[in-house]
Amino acid sequence: MTYEQIQQVDYYLADIQKLQHLQLSDEELFSKAKTLDAQIRSSVDRYNPKGISWNTAKISLYQSSYYDKGIVYDFLGIMFACLRAVWNAIPNREKILEVGEDVDIGNSLKDAVKSNKQDFIVNMVNKYRSEIVFGDEVFNVAKKLLSKIKVDEQQARLIYRNVLNELERYLNLLCEIKPNNEGGGMATGIQINNNLIGGNASANASASAQVNVDISVQIEQTIEKVKEACLSPEEEVAILAKLDELKGIAKEKNIRTRWDKVKGVFKWLAEQSLQAASWIVPLIAQLMQVT
Repeated sequence: MTYEQIQQVDYYLADIQKLQHLQLSDEELFSKAKTLDAQIRSSVDRYNPKGISWNTAKISLYQSSYYDKGIVYDFLGIMFACLRAVWNAIPNREKILEVGEDVDIGNSLKDAVKSNKQDFIVNMVNKYRSEIVFGDEVFNVAKKLLSKIKVDEQQARLIYRNVLNELERYLNLLCEIKPNNEGGGMATGIQINNNLIGGNASANASASAQVNVDISVQIEQTIEKVKEACLSPEEEVAILAKLDELKGIAKEKNIRTRWDKVKGVFKWLAEQSLQAASWIVPLIAQLMQVT
């Protein structure tokens, strides 16, 4: 992913959170959420929340219709969890945004006065000297500027361009690092039976809530995978605790209650690694399938 694409993922996460807290009419919330979902799908390759069906949020009654905010908020939660999984899979994402911001600052100084370019040289050399090999000429000029020794304007302009080029090269190298799960087949799509949530949940509350597959066996198999994985003690304990929570959710007969509990798991997933999502998301999908 490029710096601009990674930056866009960060912006989209903020946009989803903003929609979750804005005071909007039902129709306006629906429209903005649906539009945002379409924008993310078209620009973020690994984002694929298959369980979202916006038609289920529009309830028609005779000649009128309304939008179910509860369903829209549920979809926003799924959107955030899926996009957060994409974000968590990006290596060095915080460093990429940091370096990218400095590159943007450098590019904005192309037509700036001499003093601004000189400040940029000093600040960037001091900040990245342990990460980037700038060369003796760059260091010598930076030392002179730091000591308030006059530097030829043309030389300072060349050094400014040199520093900016090195920053851009460093940024590109960071962006070329592949996600840890590249090629591992992990999908960030979450597929939920939409007839069970939001406004349609009460109509299905009396239906049988038996899971089509023996979810308890799948959970036990996942527990073994987690124990065999090379995780930190803290991460292993957190994931095993969440799997134990899923065991309890699987026993819940009321579909609405089950979905409410699953939403709590989605919130937890938003802060976890893509590897954690690869274990938990398929189990959630099975939990929401009923006979």
